[in-house]
Amino acid sequence: MRTLLSVPILLGMLLAGCSSGLRPITKVADDIRHDIPSGWSVNASNSTVRIQSERDMTLIGRISRPVMPMEQLAREMGHTIKYEVVLSFVPRLSSVEVSRLRAEREPFEHALDTGAASKDEYFRAQVGYQQHRIPVYYTDDYSIFVDRPIDRFVEVYPPDSAVQVEQLMAALGRLFREY
Repeated sequence: MRTLLSVPILLGMLLAGCSSGLRPITKVADDIRHDIPSGWSVNASNSTVRIQSERDMTLIGRISRPVMPMEQLAREMGHTIKYEVVLSFVPRLSSVEVSRLRAEREPFEHALDTGAASKDEYFRAQVGYQQHRIPVYYTDDYSIFVDRPIDRFVEVYPPDSAVQVEQLMAALGRLFREY
């Protein structure tokens, strides 16, 4: 009798688990794997998807750099890494929540766009901009925050590496809806 009673309860729990809630991040990662250009690895864990370049790329700061050829800048001032994009998935935010996040970031973005009174103020604007994140993409289930080197602060070198990054970001833009 106990076995007969527990089977419907177990089936109910399984069906409820299948039909309820958010799409698993591992399934989203599978979609990403199929849609991005070759040359990138994709790993999912909990609420994040990490996309990493298979080849090294060099980041060169855009601010206060000396005038010299890009190759020399890359060699002398560049930072060589495996380029990484981390997508953090949270349950879909309301438009009010997204507007609030944008409003919190706006003063920092304004200072970066229009200039700052001092280097310290500009540095504080950079830090504030990075700390006050806003989601870039969304799905029916999720708002997606994107962590990657920020284009306004660094440039990717060599040029074919920059093209690879652009292709990756374009693929993500096709896969998800942009805010």
